[in-house]
Amino acid sequence: MPRRALHRGLGAAAALVLAALSAAPASGQAAASWPQFQGGSAHPGSLADGVAPPYRQAWRFDPGLTGRFGVSAPILWGDLAVTVGPRAVYGVDVATGEPSWQIARAYGPVAVPAIAPAGEGAALIYTEGYGPNPPSEAFSSPTPSVSGAPTPTATRTPVTTPGASESGNVAFDSRVIAVDLQTREPLWDAPVELQAVSRSGVTIDGDTAYVGGDDGMVTAIDTATGSVRWTYDAPGPVSTTVAAGEGVVVVSTQPRPSEPATVVAVHADDGSEAWRFQPTTLPFIATVPAIADGVVYLGFSDRSGNRARALSLDDGSELWATPVASQFTPFTAFVPTPDVVYAVDFYGQAHAFDLETGAPLWDFAVNAVVFRDVPVLSGSSLLVTTLRGSLVAIDTESHELVARTAADGPQGYLGAMAVTSDLVVAVAGGHHPGLVAFEHDPDTRLLAEPSPTVLVAGTMLGNFAITAVPLLLILALGGRWLLGRIGPAFADDGLDDLADDAGLEP
Repeated sequence: MPRRALHRGLGAAAALVLAALSAAPASGQAAASWPQFQGGSAHPGSLADGVAPPYRQAWRFDPGLTGRFGVSAPILWGDLAVTVGPRAVYGVDVATGEPSWQIARAYGPVAVPAIAPAGEGAALIYTEGYGPNPPSEAFSSPTPSVSGAPTPTATRTPVTTPGASESGNVAFDSRVIAVDLQTREPLWDAPVELQAVSRSGVTIDGDTAYVGGDDGMVTAIDTATGSVRWTYDAPGPVSTTVAAGEGVVVVSTQPRPSEPATVVAVHADDGSEAWRFQPTTLPFIATVPAIADGVVYLGFSDRSGNRARALSLDDGSELWATPVASQFTPFTAFVPTPDVVYAVDFYGQAHAFDLETGAPLWDFAVNAVVFRDVPVLSGSSLLVTTLRGSLVAIDTESHELVARTAADGPQGYLGAMAVTSDLVVAVAGGHHPGLVAFEHDPDTRLLAEPSPTVLVAGTMLGNFAITAVPLLLILALGGRWLLGRIGPAFADDGLDDLADDAGLEP
């Protein structure tokens, strides 16, 4: 079967699975299913029936953090949104944004968690701990708050980290923890202890959870028992989310002083290395990988330029490489579809590449820095969040910007998203970090703004006329005034004097 046809079939199957998972009602809305980073272990980053633009803010969750760090990318399950803060894991009601529960965790990076089915329930798996030398951070405020609530009344629940001692004193080591999503009781006999800090977050594929570490170690864990199935020592720190699918685990490493960024694939069954890809130009940035139909899609930045690449999942061979103007960030991921793969670079340039050849199809210049943005496809709209705090929707058929939320709200910058048929839930940064949700706004009209990089003849001529006509009038009127003040170049009597000197009659 041709690759594109097979991809269409897989895309349709995924859409049916997502539809089935979101069929049950929850709090007046469809139940949500975005159980890990970018919606799945392969990082698909799309939802066929995702909420359509334009958008308005539905709710905001503010856990009351006052330190250096905010919260992780949200994940969605049933009627819950779950996010990780530096010292707690938060459960938030998807319909209202009100806090449902929280779990204390050892101070650690705000890495995205993951949820997997577990018997008749679900398992929430997350990492914690900064090791023996945690960075300094101001303690969070004692009372979380919810946007729109007249007086916040929720208080912190006095719980300890699952697996900790009865006193609640937890050493600053690094570990992986699994709890029952309903009861928040531990599911494993003991947490999985790691040898280094983990910032990658958790990826779950089938019955295996994968986490990466600052030491380059990738650990595969049985989600039911917490037993370690295998470990793999990558050639550099694994600080971004691991991708898994089709029997392969793909890892992007970050550079060390003597090691450039590298992409490595290992076999999911035993952790043995399948291949590694390292361009000869020695990249210093490799993005989060996305897997679709036997291909790995990701971006690279190095001293020779920036490229979007497609690699064969079988052997790591390069299928295509397309140069782009601006660098990518290591936190972003591409969004593959049956025909097009989408990406957004550091300066907010959205790109659409042909899936099979990598040929540029179109682009849109958002013209806003998107350091923490990971684009998602909601229906036919490519959604981009910016450091200015706005949510932008680009129609993938017209290639025009069709919606933009206000960028002057209290949420600060916006980051990674999760999407349902009713909501877009995004990380909110700034002085009051948390989550902010957007819903469809039926009272606002869609925009139709072409990219600033697209030449629109009518608009260009109109702008030229607006500028040129006043300028010509100023020059004409000013010239007449100057002629009146200066007079002719030579007066008549001056000409007579010149004629006399030359012996001529005037």
